[in-house]
Amino acid sequence: MIIKLVILLAALKLHDLKNDPIPPTVLYVVAFVIAALISGANLIHVLVLGVITFCVTLVYFALLSKFPDGLKYYLIMVFGGAFLILVI
Repeated sequence: MIIKLVILLAALKLHDLKNDPIPPTVLYVVAFVIAALISGANLIHVLVLGVITFCVTLVYFALLSKFPDGLKYYLIMVFGGAFLILVI
């Protein structure tokens, strides 16, 4: 869980620099897939989870791009981040 948090923080920093949802999404998903493969998960399982994670993470960063500042940004960042770390 700590690794997911560190990867998410790095992706959020990349999103702050680029303000485009694709690069942080790719960073998060690639790191997630590599960590799952290193842990010995089944390849088909990793690919399916990677696609699901890509879709959810893309929506998360697209919402952060749509609301670039203010209370909505921080609410999306906190609750979406918690969802990504705890559920996905």
